[in-house]
Amino acid sequence: MTRTRVPYALLRQQRFAFDPLYRVLVAMRGEELSETQVSEIVGVTNRTVSRWKVQGLLFHSADRAAVAAGLHPSLIWPDWWDVPWADVNIERSVTSDVIFC
Repeated sequence: MTRTRVPYALLRQQRFAFDPLYRVLVAMRGEELSETQVSEIVGVTNRTVSRWKVQGLLFHSADRAAVAAGLHPSLIWPDWWDVPWADVNIERSVTSDVIFC
């Protein structure tokens, strides 16, 4: 199988809202969280959390934040699989030799 790289420009287009991440963290902790507490949980700076509130999270940041929270990103953002490169044609080599035992 040939591995195809997704163009980085397409990854940079996709942003995920901060609110779903915040709601999940609050539900896990059972209390309201400050920016400092959120930054400590996901391992980023306060400034990064402030930026996420305004601009949203890029694909890679959303993935890292979700994993740091102990979850898969699709559990936080239901549209995780609705990626902008879904329409990109990817050629894959498939073998037609299938052996059934």
